[in-house]
Amino acid sequence: MGTLGWRGAMRGTRDPLDNEPFDIAHVSEVFAPGQGGIETALQTLIAALPEFRTLVLTVPHPGQPRTSWFLPHCRVERIPPTFVGLAEAITRVLPADARSSARLAVHLTAFLERERRRRRRTRTAKDIKLVHLHSLSQWTRLASLEKRRTGLPMHGILRWLGDFGTYGRPVVFTDHSLFGGPEEQFEATYGPELVRRLRRIVCVEESGVRNVRRFIEDEGLDIDLRRIPNPIDTAQFRPMPLPPMDRLIVGYAGRAAKTGLDLVVGLARIAPSWLQIQTALAVPGWSERPSLPPGVDARWNLPPWEMAGFYGSVHVTLDPYTFGLPRTTLEALACGRPVVRIRENDTDPLPDRASPVVRGREPEEVLHVLKLLHAEPQLLEESAWAARTYAVETHSVEHVASAYRSLYAAAMESPRP
Repeated sequence: MGTLGWRGAMRGTRDPLDNEPFDIAHVSEVFAPGQGGIETALQTLIAALPEFRTLVLTVPHPGQPRTSWFLPHCRVERIPPTFVGLAEAITRVLPADARSSARLAVHLTAFLERERRRRRRTRTAKDIKLVHLHSLSQWTRLASLEKRRTGLPMHGILRWLGDFGTYGRPVVFTDHSLFGGPEEQFEATYGPELVRRLRRIVCVEESGVRNVRRFIEDEGLDIDLRRIPNPIDTAQFRPMPLPPMDRLIVGYAGRAAKTGLDLVVGLARIAPSWLQIQTALAVPGWSERPSLPPGVDARWNLPPWEMAGFYGSVHVTLDPYTFGLPRTTLEALACGRPVVRIRENDTDPLPDRASPVVRGREPEEVLHVLKLLHAEPQLLEESAWAARTYAVETHSVEHVASAYRSLYAAAMESPRP
């Protein structure tokens, strides 16, 4: 809401902007100016569907107004809960051994209060035909607390959170990798309990589709399950000529705090003279930048519009995560850069030429694959072409937007919530 809407809520009155007509309400805990995978996928999708009048309900962000227009057809409302500032102040005066639990309680309670207000917003807004929910990461944490029998009233909280009819509109749920990975991971993150409560599920990866399909078939559930991958703007991320081949330039893009940088550092320590490593690392403004060994060129906090240039400056990129297809992998593929993925269990295979897989996490194993690409420039050029072809045919925003149009139409016509 804007300032008027927030004050109106405090007084118990209505914000005049609540009467704006919208077709779709996207509900997400992250949005612009964030640059993570969900944010980027959601922003790319919204931009490709200008025919839908769109409302985004998300969280506050420093420096961002409570109400703004992301695009001419898309308004953003950042809904804060009313008590968080006071609660966080209280946690700072608690004994040290109690602060961690108190912060967790504040974090989860704030999420639940935001969610309560978002659901009230969609029920009362004029003309909203559909709610598109983007992941529900706090479900895993709340379900874990219930399983541990902490004494908190988690059963009632989960029952309310999983009652998606309280949005007052049909709900489409995109998992954004929440249901992906091995079957054991799907079960460990309480995916089955969440799936049971949904009616329309989009999985962005094949492993998510397999996990969900297996569960709904075993349980005999009536769920509209589709695989729609995350979109990439293949016009923004376009192929570029490969750099000169005198040295093989390997790129890595990601958050400095995420698992994966350690492998890049290990590779740098054994790198032969023909190998060069370039990284694009994201670090929050309040965090200290990690020290990197000699031979690792680091670019810090590149804005989204500079990422295509980064991919174009390397021959191949690394994806050291355990499963899934992160945003940086899809962007690199769209730029015509093969991606070497480190996967002990590859649950989401890609064409081998576009994305060779290393089954171990030792730097020497990664170096073996890179040596083959350096020794055969023709193989590298063919891999670059295969990478671009896969990205365009599978992840281009035009294909993804078309798939969502079909799903939205079916959901809006359905009598089911």
